[in-house]
Amino acid sequence: MWSCDCCHVILHLKCIHKWYESNRAQNLGDASYRCPGCMFVHTEPPGDYYCFCKKVFEPDVAPFLTPHSCGQICGHLKSCGKHECNLVSLHCFSVRGALCGCIWLCMWRAC
Repeated sequence: MWSCDCCHVILHLKCIHKWYESNRAQNLGDASYRCPGCMFVHTEPPGDYYCFCKKVFEPDVAPFLTPHSCGQICGHLKSCGKHECNLVSLHCFSVRGALCGCIWLCMWRAC
């Protein structure tokens, strides 16, 4: 599983590696490639397989977890830059980039 840092499209890792290699061939060896979902230019080659929150390398399959999720709390900073995400990795991934709910509260009081 691979996901774009910009649009969060989810693709098979094998597919994005194929896409990367075809882009490299067209660009005569240049390591940059465009996301097939949003055309954002990535300068780093697609990496290894990590869970949604990118904490666990090659997460184990568990019957009670969504595939590609490690089941851990995300912990990434929210859009406000002050609060950490307290959602499980898959759910966090689906809303990443959305405004933190505290934005409106922070306007009225200091966090």
